[in-house]
Amino acid sequence: FWGERFHVYLVVSILQGFMLYAGLITAAVALLVYQLFKRKSRPILLRTFAITVYVAIVSLAVFNAYSPVVHRLTVTIDKTLDKPM
Repeated sequence: FWGERFHVYLVVSILQGFMLYAGLITAAVALLVYQLFKRKSRPILLRTFAITVYVAIVSLAVFNAYSPVVHRLTVTIDKTLDKPM
């Protein structure tokens, strides 16, 4: 896995994308909270929240990757088939 560069670049770029999402979520929540409640900025709390959001996004992605959901569908058609599918 680590021998091929593409896989390494793929994993790094996915993690960077998650970092971008975590930053955007943190910025939106901080802007909302600080504007609504008129409180001053608390950088340590913001950093902790950003790290928590990042870990939550990565955890959700790993969970979804390793626990697939199988949907079984039944399709009914009017036309008869020559052989079963």
